[in-house]
Amino acid sequence: MRRAHLKIAALLLCAAAAPAQFSSLAVTDDGSQVWFATNLRLVSELPQNPGSGAAIYRLANGAIQRVAGPVTAVDPLPYHYYAVGNPQPSTDGSVFAYTLFDNCGGGSACITFPLTSTSFVAIGGQWLDVAPLTGTAQVSRNGRYVLNAQYIWTIAAVPYTQTVQLHDLQGGTTVQPPSMPSNARQALTSDGRVLGLDPRTHALTIWSAQSTQTLQPAEVPSSAIWNDAGSRIVYEAPVGVPIHLRALDPATGRDILLASLPAGSTTRFGESISNDAAEVLYLAEPAAGQPAQAWIVHPDGTGARQLTSFASGVDEAVLSGDGRTAIAVTGGRLVSIDAAGGAVQELIPVTPTCSIGPGPASLAPGTLFPLYGTALDGGPLRLNGSPVPLVSVSTSLLWFQVPWEASPGTTATITLDSASPFAGCSIQLPITGRSPYFFTTNTGTLVIHQDFSGLVTPQSPAQPGEVVTLYALGLGGVTPQPATGAVTPLSPLFPLNWPFGCYQGPDWQSGTALDVPFAGLAPGMVGIYQVNLRLPDPLPSGNSLSFNCGTPGNVYERGNGAIPIAGGAM
Repeated sequence: MRRAHLKIAALLLCAAAAPAQFSSLAVTDDGSQVWFATNLRLVSELPQNPGSGAAIYRLANGAIQRVAGPVTAVDPLPYHYYAVGNPQPSTDGSVFAYTLFDNCGGGSACITFPLTSTSFVAIGGQWLDVAPLTGTAQVSRNGRYVLNAQYIWTIAAVPYTQTVQLHDLQGGTTVQPPSMPSNARQALTSDGRVLGLDPRTHALTIWSAQSTQTLQPAEVPSSAIWNDAGSRIVYEAPVGVPIHLRALDPATGRDILLASLPAGSTTRFGESISNDAAEVLYLAEPAAGQPAQAWIVHPDGTGARQLTSFASGVDEAVLSGDGRTAIAVTGGRLVSIDAAGGAVQELIPVTPTCSIGPGPASLAPGTLFPLYGTALDGGPLRLNGSPVPLVSVSTSLLWFQVPWEASPGTTATITLDSASPFAGCSIQLPITGRSPYFFTTNTGTLVIHQDFSGLVTPQSPAQPGEVVTLYALGLGGVTPQPATGAVTPLSPLFPLNWPFGCYQGPDWQSGTALDVPFAGLAPGMVGIYQVNLRLPDPLPSGNSLSFNCGTPGNVYERGNGAIPIAGGAM
C-alpha cells in the first residue's frame, strides 16, 4: 500500500510543458545554413560567462556561431524583459535581420505600457549603422528589401497604432505600405510586393508600389504566407472547428483546403512554402492523440504525404527555399530532412534541459530529488562530477538521490551528460541539512488514513486523534545511515537523528505542537521520508488543519500543508 500511494504521488509531481530547445528556425534556399533561437549556450562559451536569455545562433558547415544576444539590459517597466528572435536571412544569408522583443511576464504594466519590438539588419556580416527598425522585420529572398512592421493595442482613446515600412536597400528608398504584413515571414517577395492582412477586418491584400489588390479567400484568414514569386498564398482559417490550412491562387481565385487540425489540438501548422510554390510544409497529428509530424503537400491539394515519423513528434519545422530540405526540431535535437526521400541527418544531437520545480528548494543529504526538463532520459547524471543514483527516469522528469555524504553549507553543480555542443542541463543548488517538502496530490497534501484504507480527502476526512501518514523529501540525516542508493529496509526503522517537530499553522508560525510518533525514512523506498502525525482530539474548528514540520526554531527549514478534518469544533 505504501508503494502504491507513493507511485501516485510521484505521478502527480509532473513537469509543466517545456519549450523546445531550439525555435524560430530559418534557413537559406539550399538548406546549407540554419539559424535558430535558444536559451542554451555552447559548452565552449561557458568560460566567457555569455549570460542567459534567448540568443540567435547560425549553423553552417558543421560550425555553430552566436550572432545575436543574449540581451543583458533590463527594462525599467515592471514585469518587462528583453529577448531576441525572428532570424531573417536572405537566400544566401548575405543579408540578415533579427528582432529584439520587449516581452512582459504579467501585471497591469503589460496593458498600461504596450509591448514593443525593434529590428536590426546586417549586410555581409556588418550591422547597418542606422537606428533600429520599429517592430519585427523580414528580408526578401534576394536581400534587396526589408519590411518592418508593428501593431500595438493600447488602453488609450486611440485603440491601436500601426507602423509599416518597406526599405529598398538597393535604391535607398523607404515607403509605407497601408496594411500590416500577413505573417512575420514569407509575406514579402523579391520584387517588393507585400501580402497584407488587416488585424481588425481580416482583409487580405496584395500591395505593390503601383497598386493594391483585395483578395476574397473562402474563409476568414488569421495569417498567411506566399511564395517568392507571389503566385500562391497559403493561409490559416481559425474561425470554427476544425482549423483549416488553405491555398489561394491570387490570379484565378481558386481556394483549396490543404489540411485540418481537430478540435482541441494544441498543434500549430507553422507552414512554409518553397520559392516556386511547388511544396508546402506544415505540422499536423497523423491521428488524434499522436504527436505532430511534418507533412508535405502541393498547393493544389495533391501529393499530401507524411514526411516524418519521430516518436517524440516535431516541435517546429521550416522548408528551404528550393523545397529540397526541411529543418526540424524533434526530441531535443535539430535535424535536416530530405524533402523527397525523408532521409534524416542530425545537425545537433539530443540536448537535455533541466530545472527545479515542485519539490525541495535545496539539496539535502540522502533525499530523493526531482529534476524537471526535456530529453532527460540520457545520462549519466552527475553531482559535482560524480554519478548519482537514478531512481526513476523519463524524458521530462528524473528522480535521483542526493548522496548521504553531501556536505551541507556547500554548493553542488548538477549536470547531465550529452553529446550536444550546448550545455543544456547544468544547474547549481545549495546543499542544506534540511529542506522539507511534503508530497501533494492535485487537491492538496498527500495524507493517508491510519489504517491505510485510502487518502484523506474532504469526502473522507481525518478523525480526532487519528495517526495519519505523510510522505516528504529533504528531512535530513537518519540513524543508522543507509548506503546511498539502497532501498530502506522494513526493519529496523531509520528515524531522524536531529531535532524535528510539527506544529499547527503555516510554516512561518510555531503554533501548538503536534505529536509525531515517528519521522524517518519510509520503509521500502529510496530517499523518501515518512511522518506519522497524531491529530488533536478534539480537532480545531474548520474543515482543515494547517500544519508545518521541520527544525524547531528555524522557519527556513519547514515544510507545510493542510489536512482535511472531520467537523472540527466551532
